[in-house]
Amino acid sequence: MTQPDLLKPLVDAIETAKKRINLYRGSLREDETRTRVALIDPVLRALGWDVSDPRMVTPEYNVRGHKPDYGLHKPVDDPNDEETVGNLVAILEAKRLEEKLQNHYTQMTEDAENARLNYAGITDGDNWELYRFVGGGLRKEWTPVMQVRLTDVPTYAAAIKLLVLWRPNLASGQLLDAETSIVGPPTPDDPPTPKVDETNVGAIKERQREAGLKAAETRRRRNPEREALEAAVYADRQAGMSYRAIAKKHGLHPGGGSTWSIVKRIREREGS
Repeated sequence: MTQPDLLKPLVDAIETAKKRINLYRGSLREDETRTRVALIDPVLRALGWDVSDPRMVTPEYNVRGHKPDYGLHKPVDDPNDEETVGNLVAILEAKRLEEKLQNHYTQMTEDAENARLNYAGITDGDNWELYRFVGGGLRKEWTPVMQVRLTDVPTYAAAIKLLVLWRPNLASGQLLDAETSIVGPPTPDDPPTPKVDETNVGAIKERQREAGLKAAETRRRRNPEREALEAAVYADRQAGMSYRAIAKKHGLHPGGGSTWSIVKRIREREGS
């Protein structure tokens, strides 16, 4: 019996989004609502977020008078309960196609902090980004969890990255990166993949942690300029400067949201 392709709904949604971006780019660039209906909503549905179900998604979720485009909720305990709304786990901001997402990072992170959330995302239907709050006390830091541009990578690669936003994964509060936790059939030269059960989950997490540290070290070796920028921004934060002040210091629009986002904006400006 042929095994079902569990990623097919998501792959189909991404393929459709890519075609619509190619065919209707001009129209989608003009309007956020068009972008949401044509690109964002179908991908969210494929990830398990039924945007028409108030138990799962609250459009224009109210956070102290500001309204992020999507409030994403945990599943309710009783699937037959059609009234109970699950606890909020993340917000997702939507922008029109090709709008500069970095201009909205500050508002996104402020809304998430005001709603006491650990996760916040933003998308223009092509670029998808998710951030995790890692700050504590007076230190407020948001770090990227997932970033992908659908039109820049193969469809299956985009699907695997977007699985971080899969509803059971995001609602769990303990995100797993699909790039490291999903593997295909081993080739003849590959060692056998260990069976995942409760006895080896700790070992798997440790290997993932070590792989993450190794990848970070590789990035530092390959990008000494970025490492220097990160160190400078972090030093300013330790000295008590706000992200707005740091952005202004570097001649940027007074936004920010994290060390990473400021460094990214500086490098984009300099073309590096």
